[in-house]
Amino acid sequence: KVQTWSATSTKRTVAAARRNLQKREGSGLRRIHYINLRNGSHEGGSDYNRRQISHWAQENGFDGVVWTGLDSNFAEKTGKAFDSENAVWYLAELGRRDAAAYFRAVEYIQNAPYNVQTPVRTAISTALENGDLPRAEHPP
Repeated sequence: KVQTWSATSTKRTVAAARRNLQKREGSGLRRIHYINLRNGSHEGGSDYNRRQISHWAQENGFDGVVWTGLDSNFAEKTGKAFDSENAVWYLAELGRRDAAAYFRAVEYIQNAPYNVQTPVRTAISTALENGDLPRAEHPP
């Protein structure tokens, strides 16, 4: 079972919470998926995922849920399959092209909750520890 992380929005409606997440994520509204349990409306996610999320929301006393639904574009952008080795390669390339973007990416990975461990996060952490990727302790 995967642990679910959530934050309660200060917004009063699902629509307002969705717009708030859109602004924070810097993405289009179609990438911000939602379920409104009060009126049954929803957008994004598969039927299976919506059922699972709705069940979780009901069990935890939420009237609605918003989340960022991003499809992977890694192969399209890089011509490489998404895996741990290529993720490290991409970060190294990003660091050469755009130091600020590299810093944000590494900071995001490092600030993820500790118990969110994936093969990609492990590979990137190892590369940082071994000096294969530069540390990103301060923004450029």
